Amino acid sequence: IHPEPLVDGPNSLLMRRDRFNAWMFLMDLCTHGPEYFRRFKSDIQDPETIERIPLLKTPIIATRAMDINNSTVSGNIHAVIELLAQGGIYDPNDMEFETPDISQHVVLTHGDLGTGEKLQTAQIRRSIESTPLDRLQHVIFIPGLFHLKMACADAIWRIFIQPLAVREDEMIHVKSKCPTHISLKEFAKSEPTLDDLLMMANELARNYVANHMLQRMRRRSEKERDLQFENALLMNKYFLLYEELLYAMNHRDIGRTETTTIAWIPILKATGKHKYATHMSNFLLNVHFIYPPGLWCEREIVTRLLETSATYPNRCECSIRPKRTADEATPY
Repeated sequence: IHPEPLVDGPNSLLMRRDRFNAWMFLMDLCTHGPEYFRRFKSDIQDPETIERIPLLKTPIIATRAMDINNSTVSGNIHAVIELLAQGGIYDPNDMEFETPDISQHVVLTHGDLGTGEKLQTAQIRRSIESTPLDRLQHVIFIPGLFHLKMACADAIWRIFIQPLAVREDEMIHVKSKCPTHISLKEFAKSEPTLDDLLMMANELARNYVANHMLQRMRRRSEKERDLQFENALLMNKYFLLYEELLYAMNHRDIGRTETTTIAWIPILKATGKHKYATHMSNFLLNVHFIYPPGLWCEREIVTRLLETSATYPNRCECSIRPKRTADEATPY
């Protein structure tokens, strides 16, 4: 998904993620570095947008408080039924209430992974029921990005902070090509131009962030390898990957969010966070390859709900969207 575009100019040798890393280096310098560099901050162009969600006002209807235990499967079933009832949607077989026909619609629901697992279990339990409503066939779970962000932060902690051995590495201090520039303040006195800074940021992105060259470094003999330098490359890569995820979420760039999530999935697996890796893999597969075209056309709504969950992580929300055609409403 979201293939790399062809880029001309000085950044043609950099991949999309490398270009973001170079931008991040430059922004950090102009934001947190000496006063001299801050004059360039307004001239720095934002990273390219992969796929941005339009900025629209989303109507929100507050629901009444419900005395329901969400830690159980039955509690989540009752929560879905109660939320629909508060919206005026009831079982069509119940003659006591008038209810709209939602047979050609789906209900998007977001929450943490516990909510998603219980809703999936509820659908399995009710798979033998006779009507789509009783089977909860209309419920599609959207994982919350806030919880993904916390999982990524925990993965970084497990890799670089929790193990005592990793704390023994010395931090690498990268000096300018000129040996007289022993600090950023000294470097600022030379009054480099924005073009100079852009060139240096590109060099940092290529040479001081782990990429395919790390495999070649690891093939060297033990005497030729610099383990601390290799660890520093990986640390820079993972930290910048976390920065990119936050940037994409804050700027409604769902395309960049998806490509960054793909990079996080093997990291989550390697650190023992298999549930997050599995749920995010399944979600991306469903959105891009499983859901029918009619529902895929509503991807903007699905992803907007995904982004909303990053801002309001504790809010339970349902959004009813049409399936578009009867053929696409086939039971799954």
